[in-house]
Amino acid sequence: MITNGRPANGAIRTRLVRTLGASILLVSVLAVVTLGLVIETLGSLSRETSTLTNVLGTEEDLKVAILTQETFAFDYALSRSEGPLDELRQARSHELDAYGELSRLLPEDTAVLDAARHVREASSAWQTGWLEPYLNNISEGRSVDEIRALAASEELFAPAEDALSGLEDLITARHVAALDRVQVAIRNITAVIVPFAVVTTVALVMLGIWLVRTISGPLQRLDHTAQALISGEEVTFVPERDDEIGSLARVLERLRVDARERYGVAMSEAERAATFNRLADLTSFARDETELIGVAVRTLRRIAQSSRGDILLVNNSTNRLVVSAAWGDDAPAVGSIADVDRIDRCPGIRRATAFLAEDLSDDMEVHCPVHPAETGSLLCLPMQALGNTVGVIHLERPERQAYRNEDLVLAARVAEQVALAIANARLMRTMESLAMTDPLTGLRNARFFDSHLEQELAVSDREKQPVGLIMLDVDHFKRFNDDFGHPAGDEALRTLARVLRSTVRASDVVARYGGEEFILALRNAGTDQAVEVAEKIRAAVEQSIVEIGPGRYGRITASFGVVSTDVHHLDQKQLLSLVDAALYAAKEAGRNRVEAASVEAGSPRAVRRRAASRLRPVPLAAGESRSAG
Repeated sequence: MITNGRPANGAIRTRLVRTLGASILLVSVLAVVTLGLVIETLGSLSRETSTLTNVLGTEEDLKVAILTQETFAFDYALSRSEGPLDELRQARSHELDAYGELSRLLPEDTAVLDAARHVREASSAWQTGWLEPYLNNISEGRSVDEIRALAASEELFAPAEDALSGLEDLITARHVAALDRVQVAIRNITAVIVPFAVVTTVALVMLGIWLVRTISGPLQRLDHTAQALISGEEVTFVPERDDEIGSLARVLERLRVDARERYGVAMSEAERAATFNRLADLTSFARDETELIGVAVRTLRRIAQSSRGDILLVNNSTNRLVVSAAWGDDAPAVGSIADVDRIDRCPGIRRATAFLAEDLSDDMEVHCPVHPAETGSLLCLPMQALGNTVGVIHLERPERQAYRNEDLVLAARVAEQVALAIANARLMRTMESLAMTDPLTGLRNARFFDSHLEQELAVSDREKQPVGLIMLDVDHFKRFNDDFGHPAGDEALRTLARVLRSTVRASDVVARYGGEEFILALRNAGTDQAVEVAEKIRAAVEQSIVEIGPGRYGRITASFGVVSTDVHHLDQKQLLSLVDAALYAAKEAGRNRVEAASVEAGSPRAVRRRAASRLRPVPLAAGESRSAG
């Protein structure tokens, strides 16, 4: 089972981890530094702003406390009540608190502290020079000129107001400066944050470009190459770097090469399968052994090509090997007999399996006397089928160890398939021969003769050449059987068959048509030639001697009817009827004679009349039966 494990070479992973780690660290440091600076700056400005805001409030409280003292003093003078006096005391207390608060808030700002001291001195001078005497006069009940008192207060209070105004201006200036510093700080922070953002953005862009070049780019090229491979183009996966993608490219290249090799093997196997399928078709439609041998030669040229070779078939009657096909230099002639006394001189036939001689130049190598060769490689393939050796195939190449095991297996398969086809063809011929041959005489039977005559008549009609028919019947054959026995009758029929075979031409066909009746088809024979052949056969039969037992001999005669298509242009059925009538006429005329059908006998009217007469009983001689011949 295949699982996703850790890759052996993690270059990309290492670079990614290092790059991302460095980027994160850099961004973190910059962020921390920037954030620290911003926080520190903003904190400092916030404290300073807050302090100045409090100073402004304290200065305002101080101003209110000083300015309200005069008002409370006049209210006391008018009302003589304690309320204004208490408020006056609180205002003086607030004034003192304000001085203390200013000292606390701005302990190092000497200018503000000096201004506050001037205010305090001016206020103390006003209180000492006007407020306290004024309050004493009021409390002691002395009369006070309010107008003069107000004028004296304003005269003494003017320095305090000036001091307050100076303090206010100074504190306002400090506040404005603080606000300016805030603006400067904001600009400084912006100046820090913007480069930080730019640097971060550039780093991220560079990281993205690096990722594209390092990972996405090679992967995209691999995908393009794979798509080209799918579309049927010739491609090669080339590793760009020694990393995971490079390893993937090498794996894809190995897979591509392996798939190409497998495809080649599959195509080769498919081609071989198609070749064997065509071989099966050709062998099934071959008409004879010559075509089968030709099919075998063409197939071997595709399956296991050889510079020299031959195919030899076994002649079972002589137990010799006969050359059926040969090719290459010094190839034996087709039809020649191998120069060996037995077929098992071939190592392949002797072993009943394929034999391979890998180096014929080696003096320890087994040589094949059926196919002599001194150098190169030789393959002997016995052709065996149905338990018999049909022949042998020899394939020779000039190189040593030229045949692979695959060549041997395929060539042996061809030999086996062709051998089976030849054996089946021979078996079919034997079966057909048995079906078309009379077992007693060895002649063709009526089934064969009817088919043959139909073909001969078609050729005769096409080529305008006559066909002669001879029908003969042994005279008094029943009497011969009764006198000498059925074995003697069988011997008489065999003797007649031998006479017929020895008398007619090879192109003529002789058949036992039934019982003691025989028939001959003579190619290119008119009536005269057919009568001449029939007379020759009649004479030979008359002179023949039949051995009816040890030291006992007998003779037979036959009657003949002759007809030919040069005179009687009739169909097959009418010709057979006419020649049968001629034979019947020979019997009627005294037997042991030849009768040719007359011209008038071949007319349609005569044929019908003769057929009707054959249906009526014919008077027989005393003591003779119709089947007596």
